[in-house]
Amino acid sequence: MTALYVLLGLLLGGVTVTFIGARYAYKKAFYADRSIPTDYYKGIDDPTRFPPTMRDLIDGMIALPVERVSIKSEDGLTLVGYYHHVADGAPVDILFHGFRSSWQRDMSAIVPIVTARGHNVLLVDQRAHGESEGRVISYGINESGDAARWVDYVIRRFGEDVRIVLVGISMGAATVICAAGRGLPDNVKAVVADSPFSSATDIICKVGSRGNKRAVPVISFFARLGARLFGGFSATRVSAKGVARNIKVPFLLIHGTADALVPYEMAVEIAATNPAVRFESFEGADHVASCLVDHERYTATVNEFLEDCRL
Repeated sequence: MTALYVLLGLLLGGVTVTFIGARYAYKKAFYADRSIPTDYYKGIDDPTRFPPTMRDLIDGMIALPVERVSIKSEDGLTLVGYYHHVADGAPVDILFHGFRSSWQRDMSAIVPIVTARGHNVLLVDQRAHGESEGRVISYGINESGDAARWVDYVIRRFGEDVRIVLVGISMGAATVICAAGRGLPDNVKAVVADSPFSSATDIICKVGSRGNKRAVPVISFFARLGARLFGGFSATRVSAKGVARNIKVPFLLIHGTADALVPYEMAVEIAATNPAVRFESFEGADHVASCLVDHERYTATVNEFLEDCRL
């Protein structure tokens, strides 16, 4: 009888530890604390990471005249976007920001490039960010379904002939790759992905392990379990690396070689799955800083790509 009690105690202890570990992983990796206000200017005064023009770029985004619009996600969340009109009949670029960030910050360098080409822009608050509802961030997994909903919105609003470009930064880049890789209407003519990670579990393990390879299997297990138990989704259901091969439209992939957050090698892996990818690396650029390290080349790269796409 004593042995049975010991066994039950061990089982209960194991379940408790597993539950606590999964809950901790969920809170650290996937949960969005909506009580924390978004700081568009966080860290930009560091001259080793950002040029003096960064504040002016963000100020320009905040001052951009926009129309607030909204849609419903597949799971019933209200998602909010901001539409800026440049020209009738022009392509519409739908832009997706990164993890726990904002379009006001992440899109501040690329929006002037595409609007100068005459493109209209739809700037999206990803789920669990900004004014969009939700408390679970799924690293592009559920967000890719949201992207498809935004594509449908643009087609309904502007007509069956509207041309659409999907643009993403960091997690937003993973979002647009996953969306395009799973199939979208023919209106989507091109994809621009800057600094994507290969998969949700890959980036969580990279950040969480801090270089300790022995910790990776444990982190992966608890992240997957936490996502399933508390986030209500599978962390392995879709990934940028897994679906990039299916993208049929022109696809520009950009990544800095000195990215300290999302390893450059992840972009290499994604590019290797699809021979049609145009892969541009920026030497010495940190995470999503290619446009800041060499703005002239970044601008030329985007413009040449869109020109080749006749957009």
